[in-house]
Amino acid sequence: MTSDSTGTLYLIPTALGPAGDAGCVDERVREIVRSLDGLVAESRKGALLFLRTAGSMDRSGTMPIRLLNEHSRPADLEDLIEPVAQGGPWGLVSDTGCPAVADPGAGLVRLAHQKGIRVRPLAGPSAVLLALMASGLNGQRFVFHGYLSRIAQDRKKQIKEMAADCKRNDRTHLWIETPYRNLAVFDDLIRHVEPSLHLCLAVDLTLPTEDIRTRTVGGWRAASKPDLKDRPAVFLLGRPAMI
Repeated sequence: MTSDSTGTLYLIPTALGPAGDAGCVDERVREIVRSLDGLVAESRKGALLFLRTAGSMDRSGTMPIRLLNEHSRPADLEDLIEPVAQGGPWGLVSDTGCPAVADPGAGLVRLAHQKGIRVRPLAGPSAVLLALMASGLNGQRFVFHGYLSRIAQDRKKQIKEMAADCKRNDRTHLWIETPYRNLAVFDDLIRHVEPSLHLCLAVDLTLPTEDIRTRTVGGWRAASKPDLKDRPAVFLLGRPAMI
């Protein structure tokens, strides 16, 4: 149970890219942002962009922004959670999408639970769920992998294991990738996955250049190579849904 003396940690999704739809931040979220004592963010630049999208740019000069990213240490979490434990409402945001999902923040959320701090996730854009909804693949049984290995041989093994599981257990496997590795991952899929499995590429979700296509791997082999260079993408591998 939470204590009356502790604050609240709000988990706030952000737009999926700098040209993201400001409409993804509804009025309830805007009101909560206006009430916050501070933000824990992946970067200061991302936090300022979020405040602008949320209509709170006037607070950019006064709201405390504390960073939690790949350079943070586990010991930093105690300092980050302290103002929330003292009773203040704080928000947790990542640069794009949902914090704590394939992004920093899960450790801070775990610590909040340990200290009896109320954790409130807010509604907003999730690239993973948007891609799954739009893929036409099995949405009942799926596995999210975050990022695949940067090492080519390890990534090849992961892809083969996912493809085998798609056939054996009818599960959809999905993951995201650092944009500059998109084409390398696509090439690995085309080389190492059998032609009958389906591959969905969900690119630039919610942006004006959004492109979502699902084809068999054989169909992708026969088509022109997709434009994936430096674009945020979600990859989904599986079998098509029946209903």
